[in-house]
Formats: sequence, structure tokens, C-alpha cells
Amino acid sequence: MTRLLLADAAWFIAAALIALGMGMVGDRFFRHPPLGWHYQTAAQRVLAMPGSQAPINMVSVEEVSALVSRPDVITLDARPRIFYELGHLPGARSLSREQFDVDFAIIEKELRVPGHTLLVYCSDASCEDSAIVAHELQKRGLGPLILFPGGLEEWEAAGHPVETVP
Repeated sequence: MTRLLLADAAWFIAAALIALGMGMVGDRFFRHPPLGWHYQTAAQRVLAMPGSQAPINMVSVEEVSALVSRPDVITLDARPRIFYELGHLPGARSLSREQFDVDFAIIEKELRVPGHTLLVYCSDASCEDSAIVAHELQKRGLGPLILFPGGLEEWEAAGHPVETVP
């Protein structure tokens, strides 16, 4: 009986080591960029991609609550327009990832006013739309940029108000 348990344990350990090795090889050679050994949010993965110029600061919900009321901060919602219309941070403008070029053309003059900081957010920490939009804004020479990775979900969970489009 003990021999059978040891044999089963040896096969289990061998299979686990083979699976781990195959996973590491697959991650290294077949996934771009590799996942790596530590957890990164969607925003962190996007911002770590090649082509990022200056680092984009990430802020907490407490910092965002102070930023949205400042006149020198333009808040940008990177979610699809339908979600923006259903609810967004107070004073936010829609700059959706999926219609970026169209939305950008509409508000480009406002975004290029010197002295403004651009605060970009999307739905939650698993959403990468805000990081992609921030990266695109950075490529177009805009900034400074701030990213709120917690997004609307964290904003609402903290009890802050949401605006809707009538």
C-alpha cells in the first residue's frame, strides 16, 4: 500500500514538473509579451510595452476624488460610448478606445490646451482600455497623463457620484 502511494506521488510530481516546464516554455516563446513571474494589472502590462515614452503615473480613488474638481484636469473615459452614457465620473469626456480617432478629433483642441493634466480611466482594474488610450495620447505628444486603474467600479464602490447623459 505504501509503495503504491509513493509511486502515485512520484508520478504526480513528475507530471506537475513537466506541466510547469511546458508552461514556462510556452510563456517565454509563444506569448508576447510574456506574463512573467509576478502579477501585473492590464494597465501595467500595456504601459510596459515597447514604445512607451515617459512613465504614466497611476492614482488611487482618493487622489482622483481631489483631481476631478480641479479646472486644470481633463477627465477622459476610455470605455465604449454606450457605457459612458450610462454613467461616468463627473465632468468626464468620452474618448473611447474603440472610436479613438473620431472622439479624439472632436476634443483634440481641448486636450492640447497647455497646462492641463489628462486623467484617463475605464471600467475596472482588469480593463486595459484606459492604458491603451493613455499610450495613444502620449504617442500624439499629449500630457502630462495620469491613469486611474480602479476605474468606474472603484469610484462607485467608494460612494462617489456618477453622471449620466440624458
